[in-house]
Amino acid sequence: MGTAAWPRDSLPLFRIMKNQALVESIDRRRQVASGDENALTIAEGGLLDGYLACLAARLLLHFPNRSFLNELARPLAGEAISDPTALASNVADYSQSLSQQLAHPAHACEPLAIVNRYYGLSPFELDLLLFAISPELDESFGDLYASLAPMGNSRRLRVGQAIGFLVSDTLRRSVIREGLHTSVLWEAGLLQGDIRTALFERLLQASPAFSAGLNRHLPASVESGELPEMTVPTSDPFVQLVQRLYPRLAAFSREYAHWAANTANAIIHITSEHVESARLHAKTVAVALDRPLVHFRQGDGSFVAALREAEITAVMHG
Repeated sequence: MGTAAWPRDSLPLFRIMKNQALVESIDRRRQVASGDENALTIAEGGLLDGYLACLAARLLLHFPNRSFLNELARPLAGEAISDPTALASNVADYSQSLSQQLAHPAHACEPLAIVNRYYGLSPFELDLLLFAISPELDESFGDLYASLAPMGNSRRLRVGQAIGFLVSDTLRRSVIREGLHTSVLWEAGLLQGDIRTALFERLLQASPAFSAGLNRHLPASVESGELPEMTVPTSDPFVQLVQRLYPRLAAFSREYAHWAANTANAIIHITSEHVESARLHAKTVAVALDRPLVHFRQGDGSFVAALREAEITAVMHG
């Protein structure tokens, strides 16, 4: 085995992992202690539960007999839940409040706020993303969407259907089409789907990396065709031996580690034709960096898909 040339036909991607949970906890406590009354205005579940309640209230305007929507929307709607006019007003007010909370420092470390900030999502794009993720948060949404699909063959909404629940019929669809034509939702891989499919016919399905990131988990599967895995720094004697026998590999690893340590949400792209060689290189980088790394490999999917999924994972894990 040598290190003079690493053939460029597979894709390990390495990502620095940082623990934001402690920082988030400390920041929130400081805000409460300082008398910031807005620090904890979202329900205990955080922003995600707030947006889910707002989504349920929007749908309740169209499906008033769905009991699960009543249950989810009640904290938002209160006494207005049976009055469509009052409910619509509450939805508009609460939606505006959520947008303000999304930018509030108290929620800066919540996954939804991180994604919104990093990708610069519009409120409309964020609503579409919530439609896409909702069947995974509550299977009753999937049941509802299946009832709207021809032959009940999909538990996902199409873009055109979701738009019908978000905007008035008077808004020209050509305006929406133009605004979403280059949306970051598909460009960045937050939503899956063939961009060659007509925009309004695309199914709203969130990427596995985004879905898992909402719960601070690694994705169980990825679009690029391989499972991500965690590489932790270790005192493996074999790694130490390889570093002594192949000083160029050790030098590369130190160089990558130095760059990554000074770069937020870093992705390190290394190539190798052998899976075990890639894992070995990942271990040497992890040792040099002294931090765990998330390892993506291209597999049968595309190079671009692997990069997008690595980026989403990097962003959502802090």
